[in-house]
Amino acid sequence: MADYLGQVELLRGEVQFLDLGNHEDSRTVVRHLTAISNVLNSDGYDDPHFRVFRSNQRALGELVISDGNDRCLGYAEFCRRLDTDPDFAAWFEPLSDGIRELASWTRPHSGLVRLQIALMDLIDFLDPDSDRFPDHRRSRLSLL
Repeated sequence: MADYLGQVELLRGEVQFLDLGNHEDSRTVVRHLTAISNVLNSDGYDDPHFRVFRSNQRALGELVISDGNDRCLGYAEFCRRLDTDPDFAAWFEPLSDGIRELASWTRPHSGLVRLQIALMDLIDFLDPDSDRFPDHRRSRLSLL
């Protein structure tokens, strides 16, 4: 999740207006990114687990951009910072707490299912021929 939010921040910083060659494709990507942001921001189910408000989505994304500002932290560096930098770790604490609690649930969490579906929709749009993500890795969870 942190890497995704970092990539979105990098995209936001690199382009004033997203242009994928035609306006409809650009609008479609923005719609997918907005849908993902909306799922993360949603509190419509009165469930605070894995909820990340838009301002915090931006902050988390900024935190995982490396000092060179051209890529996100690698996993090892991200883990090291979580373990050694209390200010950095504090930003991720609500997500960590939610993950720990949800790990004990026996039923799917509707917000995480909606998030997975929204992310898969983005992947399907960006990689329609399954060049980077093969079909066997594209299954969607189902909302019950």
